[in-house]
Amino acid sequence: MEDFIKPTTRKSPDKIILHVGTNDLKNSTPKVITDSILNLTTQIKEDSPNSM
Repeated sequence: MEDFIKPTTRKSPDKIILHVGTNDLKNSTPKVITDSILNLTTQIKEDSPNSM
């Protein structure tokens, strides 16, 4: 997921709205999905700290 957000965070938008995890529900555990979402939000905060 992190690779797909890079073009967006490079533009430093005011807000970023995520719809994530639903495709993973069928094939992943809640822990894996949660970790993935947390990693994604960390990446967004690092790449675009002024975005909400």
